[in-house]
Amino acid sequence: MAEARRRLVAQGGEVLGEALAWLLEERSVDVTGVSAAALAESQSVHVTDACAAALREGRVFLDGRRLDGEAAALRLGVGQRLELAEPACNTEEAPRVLLEHAGALLVYKPSGLPSEGDRRSVDSLVSRLGEMLGQPVHAVSRLDAEVSGVTLVAVGAAGKQRAAAWLAAGRVERHYVGVVRGAPEPRAGTHRAPLARSPRGRGAVIAPHGKPAVTHYSTVEALPLPGAAWRGGALRGARGALHSARGALHGAHGALHGASSTLGADGASQSTCASRVAFRLETGRLHQIRAHTAHAGHPLLGDPLYGGPTALVLPSGQVIDLNRVLLHASCVVLHTEAGPLRGASPEPALFDAIRAASPEGGHGEPPPTCGGGHLG
Repeated sequence: MAEARRRLVAQGGEVLGEALAWLLEERSVDVTGVSAAALAESQSVHVTDACAAALREGRVFLDGRRLDGEAAALRLGVGQRLELAEPACNTEEAPRVLLEHAGALLVYKPSGLPSEGDRRSVDSLVSRLGEMLGQPVHAVSRLDAEVSGVTLVAVGAAGKQRAAAWLAAGRVERHYVGVVRGAPEPRAGTHRAPLARSPRGRGAVIAPHGKPAVTHYSTVEALPLPGAAWRGGALRGARGALHSARGALHGAHGALHGASSTLGADGASQSTCASRVAFRLETGRLHQIRAHTAHAGHPLLGDPLYGGPTALVLPSGQVIDLNRVLLHASCVVLHTEAGPLRGASPEPALFDAIRAASPEGGHGEPPPTCGGGHLG
């Protein structure tokens, strides 16, 4: 997904803060020059506060260089390019600390919040926790911005070193639950396809030269959706993400076998279904679960990057907007010298909405408990 930015090419002499205020209110995304009168009309307390917030969050760039809060008084030169990145985070939900041990913290991260700052914004899980705790916080295991749930962070250099050592030694057990399109066969197993970063940009690809990646999965609940239809998430999305015609054909075969593919122009299928699946990671590669399950022909709902549908249309006509990736880090277990320590988080409401849409929803087994009984 391309990064969204608004751009203004300066005519020369504009005060950066005034130009930024105008850009915040302007709907156009690529503008050359703006009149002094238009700049003056944009100056209000509300907009000025929004400008300060955008600079503080690291969303303002001049000729590609990120600016800070001291830059508002700068005057722009002829042809300089002022850019405003859209917020990377689309949630106001706050992260929560679940437990702390020896400088390591298990915390809840909401969907829409990056684990760390990126080129779009410095707003992130670690920045918010740092403000809450009054000291620097480091991400140790990272959740994708689109994924919610429990993750491991650390406070201070000693905490970071200790937590990283636990992760490297396999003493951090990570459990996830997700909702995928179709019905995986077999119902339980292990994905072992190696993963590499996509040469096309964002995401991961299945590649023989990639790093080892091991994902264990088990179907918790089958969710038939008779008369319903998927929208979005055509197989071309999985094909682009998974790097080769062979991978796409494998994914298409798996989707058809799971009776979940978009059969026909309207996306309807006599056997449309989803499955609630528990995952456990042995490795922690970029987008590991998302890429593995899509490669098997069963992309996660709400994950168009890997071919997942973006909406579910029910027989009644109701549309469930799949506005996030339906993957949730339900539990993390730290195997410490003092014994196992556990942090858990319930599934988000959107998961319940999909279950409620199925006549079989709620009849499956709950996901594996956060017991930390195995690592292998």
